[in-house]
Amino acid sequence: MKTVIIIGGGAAGAMLAAQIVEKDDARSQRVVLIERAKVFGRGAAYTSQPFPYLLNATVGAMSIRPEDPHDFLKFLQTRDPATQPSDFVTRERFGDYVEARIRHIAEQHPERLTLLQGEAMDVSRDENRATWRVSLQCGRQLYAETVVLATGCPAAAVPDIARESAGSLFSDPWNPHHTGPQARSVLILGSGLTMVDTVCALVAAEPERPIDVLSRRGLLPLDQSDLSPTPHADLTLQNHLAKSASLRAIARSVIAIGRQVARDGGDWRNVVTTVRQAAPSLWQRLSLDERRRFLRHLRPYWDIHRHRCPARVVRLLESLRSRGVLRIHAGRIDALRRDERGIEALYRPRGSERLERLHVDRAFNCIGPDYDLKNAADALWSALLERGVAVQDALRLGVETDERGALIDAAGESVTGLYCFGPLRRARLWEVTAIAELRTDAARLAAHIQG
Repeated sequence: MKTVIIIGGGAAGAMLAAQIVEKDDARSQRVVLIERAKVFGRGAAYTSQPFPYLLNATVGAMSIRPEDPHDFLKFLQTRDPATQPSDFVTRERFGDYVEARIRHIAEQHPERLTLLQGEAMDVSRDENRATWRVSLQCGRQLYAETVVLATGCPAAAVPDIARESAGSLFSDPWNPHHTGPQARSVLILGSGLTMVDTVCALVAAEPERPIDVLSRRGLLPLDQSDLSPTPHADLTLQNHLAKSASLRAIARSVIAIGRQVARDGGDWRNVVTTVRQAAPSLWQRLSLDERRRFLRHLRPYWDIHRHRCPARVVRLLESLRSRGVLRIHAGRIDALRRDERGIEALYRPRGSERLERLHVDRAFNCIGPDYDLKNAADALWSALLERGVAVQDALRLGVETDERGALIDAAGESVTGLYCFGPLRRARLWEVTAIAELRTDAARLAAHIQG
């Protein structure tokens, strides 16, 4: 029986482990799932929190089993029969689901799935055994023919202007004490989904506390449909995406068709779903310069259409803005420092060189993960990058991988038996963070590993 070690036992790693074990009819694979936390299947996104953060997708879109799209729904209905596919439930409940599923599989197949708490510090070739050696922080070493790195999203990025003093300037958005009523005013850097979560927690603790949000363009996520979007049925878009040879042509087609769908009374979200499904091939078709242009000019607009939140949350944000509780600023942060009044932020409004000042009691960093691994305090990836077993892409979006997910080394060769799974594959696939994309990629990788 061959061994597969999956490093990272959050939702993505657990999903992959389930795919390998449950699809292994020949019972030829043994999986060891390693997780540094005490619980499996949750990761940072789906852990238990005092505040009930909502999923940004409906129950009907969140199954981890591609063969059973209503698996999450059925799990919830055992607890609450009234649950519907269009419901938005808390992230903790999704964590409950994934943890329950992976523990059930481990109990059913103890000889083929081992859940191991620990932290992997390095992965290296063991030439004597012709296998990979995984070194744990505790000193233990494990050996396997195949190793998958499913380490999830990197830690939050830190703005250059605050990097040296980030620890003293930024509060933790997920700490209930930090989002409590103590701070009389708040600044949030970033206007994406992490900002939305932070605002919801802040307002729940103190409804009238002023909140300033600053991002380059001041764009907010759009609202999610109560139904899981389906691919746009008209073949026109698919044909345009298949034939478009440039970023400009792709963008024009998507915008034009999206607007036409909306004018005809349809749902523009279905157009976005079609583009999401085509994203890997579209991304690989773009040159490095065109990818760079996308990141600089179009990504913020793609993000607000792609990474949406429940409609009732959007209505809350609109209400807060209309009452003056929530103020959105478009601009570039110039300085962030502590003074006798708390924290002073200097920023330049978009399109202007004049400096504006904000004084607040507390600041939150919500600008998203830092995929530039040279900034990461991660011993495992640092070791692999230092030895050239893994390399970052030119745009610092993640690590280079081949079509199956195998790492590409410093010599440009695919590394046999060593794979990356999850968000760090953005360099090749772009869209690889949501459950829908992870579910598809997990099925493909599991099938490849099983031969």
